Amino acid sequence: MRGLAIIDLETVPRGAVFGAPVSVPDSVAMPDPPGSYKKPESRERWRETHGEAARVAAWEKWALDPLRAQIAGAALLPLGDPDAEIVRIPFAHGVSMIDAIGAALVEHGIDGLASWGSFDGTILRGQLSTEPHRNYGRCLSAGRAQINARLSRVLEVSSHTGRPWLRRVVDLSVWSVRRLHGMRAGWGLDSTAEAHGIGRKTGVPSSGVLEAWAAGDAGGIVDRAAQDVALTLAIATREGILSPLAEWWEKC
Repeated sequence: MRGLAIIDLETVPRGAVFGAPVSVPDSVAMPDPPGSYKKPESRERWRETHGEAARVAAWEKWALDPLRAQIAGAALLPLGDPDAEIVRIPFAHGVSMIDAIGAALVEHGIDGLASWGSFDGTILRGQLSTEPHRNYGRCLSAGRAQINARLSRVLEVSSHTGRPWLRRVVDLSVWSVRRLHGMRAGWGLDSTAEAHGIGRKTGVPSSGVLEAWAAGDAGGIVDRAAQDVALTLAIATREGILSPLAEWWEKC
């Protein structure tokens, strides 16, 4: 499976400043009160008592939006080489994360990506058009043309089935036992790993990525991504997912 890598991204909402206290941008609007609040005075009271908390919660959800998220850290593991190690890609001032990831893809000869869930591929695709101040490889091992060409190839969109999809990015969870069983929940990475008794993550929790970003803990964030990559490989190995993955990759 040379040319294929498992990847994991950690994100924060756009507008969060690295190493600075968490502060919601002024451009984030306060959500409307729930529909159950009909009277003007009750709607106004909701805004006074719950409005700001709702605004913060709405902004934090941007971390899951391909067009409103920013990558805080990433890790990837090239497949096909038993001696390959997980590549950590931490945030660094002066280098956009999408360029840093693109440079890693070039350096390790990666043409396709696998992840647990469809989140990572769509986030990467969104970053191509939304991440500001892309510097095309400043302080990186690859230049503008190489990075752009590799990202365009890996994140190529196909729609021949009638529904757009990333033809070189695959969601490994579709082969998981729990999803095949029809479970609507419980097939997430952490819960699946727990069910298998595979490892237990330490360090920055999922709910703590934004706080780690505010604290300037780039290392803690990328360590979390690396642990997720290791868990993904462990689950894929345990459930026999690597075989159908190899067949899919041959067809690409």
